Formats: sequence, structure tokens, C-alpha cells
Amino acid sequence: MQRETSVQTELCSDEEKKSEVLARKLEEVKKEKATLLAEVEQEEEFMTNTLQKRLKKLLGEKADSELKVMELKKQTERLAAEKAKLCSEKIELEAVLESESEYIVNKLHAQIEKAGSDKGKLFKEKTDLQRQVGDLAQAVDKLNREKVKLEQEMEAEEESIVNRLQRQLEGLLHNLRVIEQKLGAKGLTFEDLGISPSELSMTETTQIYARTPSASSGLFRMSSDMRSSSELRGSRGL
Repeated sequence: MQRETSVQTELCSDEEKKSEVLARKLEEVKKEKATLLAEVEQEEEFMTNTLQKRLKKLLGEKADSELKVMELKKQTERLAAEKAKLCSEKIELEAVLESESEYIVNKLHAQIEKAGSDKGKLFKEKTDLQRQVGDLAQAVDKLNREKVKLEQEMEAEEESIVNRLQRQLEGLLHNLRVIEQKLGAKGLTFEDLGISPSELSMTETTQIYARTPSASSGLFRMSSDMRSSSELRGSRGL
């Protein structure tokens, strides 16, 4: 009996020890649970605050993004309107440029054709002028040859006239000498007849030589000879 009692006592003691251990462990677990709950609450509060901050930030970013989206949408609409306007202006400009290009091309073709025609006319005029210049050069050469020939003929004619007048003057001088000799034989002179030697030497000879200016030197020379001869004969008569 005692043995059973001691066993039961030991069992009770062991159970009490185990109960105490379990109670201590339970207390420790409770403390740990309370600590964990506090930590969890702090963590939850921290996470809540962090998430609220992030949410607030995201909401602000969302609002900014929505504003940016609205602005981008407005810009897109404005750019689309400007693009449509530019496309319309581009089409109009292309039409105008095409029309002007066609007009310019046609005008250039007309100018090229006119320039070709003018070039042909200028070439023809140049050819005509060259031919006229050649004809004028030939005419000038012909006139020069005719001038030289005419000068030669005039020179020959003048020489013939001078020779003929020279012979006529010599005949006149001979006749005057004969008349003077006859007058001298009668004791008369030209002055007695009222004719001075200067008048006698310049009348007929001047009329004859006036037609040929180149014979003037011969005229004055013969007139001088006639005056000298008359004066000499007059002095002899005295």
C-alpha cells in the first residue's frame, strides 16, 4: 500500500511538475502571443500607414496621369485637327504646284520654240548680212579699181591737154613774134597800138589755161617769157 501511495505521490508530484511546466510554458506562450500580437498590430499599423501613403501617392499619380491623359488627348485632338488642316493645305498646294508646273513647262516649251525660231531668223539675217558685206566689199574693190582707172585716164587726158595747149601757146608765141617783127620793121610796137605786154601775155593764154589747173605753172612761166621778150624788144625799139 505504501508503495502504491508513494507511486501515486510521485505521480502526483510529476503531474504537478508537468502542470507547472505546462503552466509556465503556457504563460510564456501567452506572453509571446501578446508580444506577437503587439508586433503584428504595430506591423499592421505600419503596413496600413505605408499602404495608405502609397495609395494616396498612387491616387495623386493617378490624378496627375488622368490630367496628363486629358492634356495628351487634347493635344492629340489638336494635332489631329492640325494634321487634317495640313493635309488639306498640302492637297491644295499640290494642285496649285501641279497647275503652275504645267503652266511653266508649257511656257518654257513656247520660249524654247520661239528661241529656236529666233535663232533661225538670226542665222538667216547673219547669212544675209555676210552676203551683203561680201557684195559691198566687192563693190568697194570695183569702185577702187574704177577710181584708179579714172585717175589714170584723167591724168593721161590732162597730160594730152597740157601738151596740146603747150603746142597752141608755142604757136601763139611764134605768131606774136612774127607780128612783133613786122611791127618792128615798120618802127612800131604793141604799146604804140595801145596794147601793153602784160595784157598781150595774159589774155588768150589765160582763157586757154583756165580749163586745166595743172598747167598753171606752164602758163605763168610762158607769160613771164612773153613779158621779158616784149620788154626786151621795146627797149631795142627805143
